[in-house]
Amino acid sequence: MWITCILQIYKEDNYPRKAYAIRMIYIGEHTLPKEEMIQHFQKTVHGVNAGYCEINVYGFLLVYDSYFVHIIEGSEDTVHRQLRFLFQLEVNWIKEMKRLDEEAASRAAAEAEEEGRTPEPPKPIQERKMFKRLKLLMVYHSIQTMLFDSWRAVTARPPSLVGKLDIHGPFSEHIEQLSICLDKITKLCNLAKLDEMLKIDDSFVEPLPVMPWEVKKEKAEDEEKEEQQSGSSSSD
Repeated sequence: MWITCILQIYKEDNYPRKAYAIRMIYIGEHTLPKEEMIQHFQKTVHGVNAGYCEINVYGFLLVYDSYFVHIIEGSEDTVHRQLRFLFQLEVNWIKEMKRLDEEAASRAAAEAEEEGRTPEPPKPIQERKMFKRLKLLMVYHSIQTMLFDSWRAVTARPPSLVGKLDIHGPFSEHIEQLSICLDKITKLCNLAKLDEMLKIDDSFVEPLPVMPWEVKKEKAEDEEKEEQQSGSSSSD
């Protein structure tokens, strides 16, 4: 599953080591209501901090309707533990949802039989999942100053894109987008530190800027239109 890939990066060592603070930023696509998603993340963070921690897990979770951004700080061990708890929480959640779906199907069949109706053929139970995908954006190692002294979460409406992103574009374009994304996340973290009652909406979330290659493309399209108009005028 998607979290397994990240866990492979942070396997626990078999020897004692001094704890260093790290900051991890990862984003993902989820399937649950925003408040429920926050509760699941909060449960894993509290679970980590309830045990022995050289450095507690703190951070900031931003949840949209279908996506989230998580900035998490702690030692390598506690950050790794939070991911592991999140992975196990999803596994348990899937099992529970499957059990509830099967019970609901059994009740429906029993009710139909009691009423003398022919039970409808059972519908295939759709596979449940909490997360569709996840991407690790950045890991900062051996940080000397932590941004957060607690963990908190907020909901938001996603900003609108000015231009379309080409997933098959050059690597340099992806790096530029990543740089813009990380810059906005840094601004968001600074804002969150200043305002404890932070509520996020489109009023302060700036849309992504138009990239240089988009400007060139738009200019070329305008020139092509002008040439077509000139050609049609000459024919008249």
